[in-house]
Amino acid sequence: MDLSRLNMGEKILGIGGFVLLISTFLPWYKWSSSGFGYSASNSWSLWSASGFIAFLIFLGVVAAVGLVVLRTLGVLDLSEQGVPEGLVILVAAAVAGGLTLLKIVSVPSGGMEFGEFGSAGWGRSWGAWLALLAAAAFVVGAVLNFMEERR
Repeated sequence: MDLSRLNMGEKILGIGGFVLLISTFLPWYKWSSSGFGYSASNSWSLWSASGFIAFLIFLGVVAAVGLVVLRTLGVLDLSEQGVPEGLVILVAAAVAGGLTLLKIVSVPSGGMEFGEFGSAGWGRSWGAWLALLAAAAFVVGAVLNFMEERR
């Protein structure tokens, strides 16, 4: 596969998509509690917390990046079939990016203090923030690719 044939949008799309896929397996949500001399904590990936949404994000990334890879390898070119490939990639990236954003903003965060008895806290973990950055790059790459195709 000749990477020099890829435009800047496709390169950003590929890197953002790869990082987004990896980030779905990292900790997205966390919970911790302490009191009475004990403490406990746990974290969840997107797959363990919301497997269906993680699967839809996975499908969006595979569809968008897969179309670029298949065209670059000469296996499938949707534009030869009369389908605007850039638009298909943009829609797949927008769905994956939108679902990522939805899963980040839909989780409450905060904590409670129980005075001398202890405390509890919950919220987003570092994997969710990495996913947000990757999703932004993924969508920006799709937009750049779409704009390049329209020229």
